[in-house]
Amino acid sequence: MRVLRLRKDPSVYSSEVYLIRGDWNHLSDVNTLVDAGANGAVVSELRSLATGVGKRPVQQVVLTHSHFDHSGGVARIAEEFEPEIWAYSHHDPRCKRIRDGQCVRMGDRDFYVIYSPGHSNDSICLYGPDDGALFSGDTALNLMMPGGSYSRSFVRTLETLAALPLKIVFPGHGDPIVDGVGDMLRRSLENVYRSEIFDDQGLPSAAGDAGGGSQLEATIRSAGRPPGIEGGQHVLAR
Repeated sequence: MRVLRLRKDPSVYSSEVYLIRGDWNHLSDVNTLVDAGANGAVVSELRSLATGVGKRPVQQVVLTHSHFDHSGGVARIAEEFEPEIWAYSHHDPRCKRIRDGQCVRMGDRDFYVIYSPGHSNDSICLYGPDDGALFSGDTALNLMMPGGSYSRSFVRTLETLAALPLKIVFPGHGDPIVDGVGDMLRRSLENVYRSEIFDDQGLPSAAGDAGGGSQLEATIRSAGRPPGIEGGQHVLAR
C-alpha cells in the first residue's frame, strides 16, 4: 500500500486528502481517496500522478464524514474522475451508503469501516489490519485529560480502537501519528472513563449497525482475517 498526502489549498480550511494506491499500480488495485477536501484543489495534482495504465486516478472516494472541509471537494472530483463515492450518510445524492463493519478495498488492501459517532453522527474510521493503519477522520483520539462529556457510543468506539494493533494513524487534520499510538489511545480511554458519560440511545444509525465496532469484529472473524498485522508495509509520501 502507498499513501500519498495530497497538497491542500492554503487559502481555505480543508481536511487532509489521502490517495491510497497499490504497491505496483496493478489493474486490480482500487485508487481511493479518503476524504475530498473543501474545494477540489487536489484535482490538479491527481492529474499529474502515475496511478496505473488504463485506470482512472481516482476510482472511489470514501468520506469519513459530511462536514464541508472533508466533503466540499466531492463535486469537483466527481466531475473530473467519475468515481464511486461512499459515505455513512446520504448528505449528497452521489454517495452510496457505507455501513459499520463493511469491508472496502482501497489500493491493494482491505479496510474495515468502524462507525465512530462523536465528532458527528455520520463519522467513520477506516482500519487496515494488514498494516495496522487507521484513517481516523476527525474522531478524537488524543484526549489529554479527564473532563467534558462523552457519549456511550464514542466510548465503545474508543474501546474498539484501543484494542486494535495500530501502527500508524492518518488523521483528518495534521501529520500522521506513528509513535506510541496504542499508549495514546489507552491514555485517552482512561481519561474518558474519568469524565461524564451520557446515554445516547437516540443516536441515528443505519439498520443493522451495532456502532462502536462490534460489527467490525464479527465481519473480520467471518472473513477468517484476525485484526492483526500480516507483514504489510505502508509507504507515506510527503
